[in-house]
Amino acid sequence: MHYSKTFLLLFFLIAGSYALQAQPDPSITKAESLKSNVVKLEVQYEDGGTGYGFGFVTNEQDGQLFVVTAAHVTHDPEFERNPRRITISFSNSLEQKVARELRWFEEDDLALLRVEKPVGYRWQRDFVASNIERYHSVRFFGDDFFVLDGGEIVAIQDNRFLRFTPSFVYPGISGAPLINSAGIVGMITTDSRETARATSIQQIRNRLQVSTGDSPYFYESGSSSTSQTVPVKSQIALDNFVKITGGSFEMGDQFNEGDDDEKPVHTVRVSDFMMSPTEVSLAEFKQFIDDTDYTTTAEEKGGSYIWNGSEMKLTSGVDWQYDQSGKRRSTSQYDHPVLHVSWHDAVAYCNWKSEQAGLQKVYTISAASVSANWSANGYRLPTEAEWEYAAREGGRKVRFGNGENIADANEMNFDARSDYKENYSRVGSYRQATMSVKSLKRNSLGLYHMSGNVWVWCWDWYGEDYYSKSDNASDPKGPASGSRRVVRGGSWVNVPVFCRATDRGGSYPSSRGGYIGFRLVRHAP
Repeated sequence: MHYSKTFLLLFFLIAGSYALQAQPDPSITKAESLKSNVVKLEVQYEDGGTGYGFGFVTNEQDGQLFVVTAAHVTHDPEFERNPRRITISFSNSLEQKVARELRWFEEDDLALLRVEKPVGYRWQRDFVASNIERYHSVRFFGDDFFVLDGGEIVAIQDNRFLRFTPSFVYPGISGAPLINSAGIVGMITTDSRETARATSIQQIRNRLQVSTGDSPYFYESGSSSTSQTVPVKSQIALDNFVKITGGSFEMGDQFNEGDDDEKPVHTVRVSDFMMSPTEVSLAEFKQFIDDTDYTTTAEEKGGSYIWNGSEMKLTSGVDWQYDQSGKRRSTSQYDHPVLHVSWHDAVAYCNWKSEQAGLQKVYTISAASVSANWSANGYRLPTEAEWEYAAREGGRKVRFGNGENIADANEMNFDARSDYKENYSRVGSYRQATMSVKSLKRNSLGLYHMSGNVWVWCWDWYGEDYYSKSDNASDPKGPASGSRRVVRGGSWVNVPVFCRATDRGGSYPSSRGGYIGFRLVRHAP
């Protein structure tokens, strides 16, 4: 009897051991449950080349899915090509869909796409791993959506990037989700076994500017985001605009060092409004061109130009920039302000942006005639008063749009050579080119390049004596008519005097050049 009990105990121990071995790895189980989130990408570049990768769904609204992938999949490994067409295949649908890239972040190798949801398609909303630690077992997907061994997480860098040790890896899996037993921990950005790396799910969330429970493009557990009645496009389009609380201020040259058109100093009141923190970038304007086949004023007038001794070529209506040696600059220039846009191009972009966001268009455009509906909630150009109020950080007495009274080339992009020194500037470099829209010193409101980099179009007709007629005005919008529209802020090509926050310029609406761009405003919600 004693022998029988021992035998039975041994039998159950062995059987239990086999049962345990038969249990699948929890990370495999989790990966299989998230297969519906995974998509495959085929990218046709503008030069005719083709790239491949993966991505995964992060949210859904109004029949649209939001997908993240590695930016080098959509822009090639050297970021020197741009996508002409992005085709997405799904693990549980025979339909293929063409996606549109909304934004990309080169630093994190992250791109955000939007694509129409296939009929009957379902995805897993609770996909985020709440716990990420070193030595966790991880998995990823390969061809035909098979689950592959991702090894272990061996390093976590500032909660931004993960390094892992796959048993094998091959080119073409960039953008695939990296998954542990709890969910997606990151997105693979380096498809080399020696340097396997992923952007963490926390960093993806942060980059997409997600507020917990209120994300249009990244689902949070407990969020009602998939059932909101407000179109997701309108929330994306707000894109971190700065809310500027209105008020009264003394508009004009309080330092008594400008031209006559900056006088007299007079009281103006502006209402609350939202302003984009940056000038509109080349990448943003290119989306407009690609979506609409819009023909810019620059194209209508000839198509290529000479700017600062360097050739400017137009591709799909957007400038390619060449350096002094004739070599094309890196496509990282896509984060520079768009150039060679006329005032008419700028208002057309505003209407397109409003349409994309599901907002009311501000402008009615009929040939060369443009009128504005000031009660519309869509995107528009700033009025001259709004621009100066924002440049002066809510109307305070300050000389430059970065909140400083001294122009310094380390903080502004302008011509700082000694020949043009003023008592309110320091001698410095002359870059002879634009800079990234998010570079150098922003002002206390969070606005970049309110002085220097590029002039920006305003709504107003330019009137040299308008200040003498607009004292005590509320939300002034300039003269009723004119021949030139106001430009503000100065540019990379200008000396300090033109970069002052009160300096005024006027340019014909059809004008365009390598020193004029624009930024957007809209009513405060």
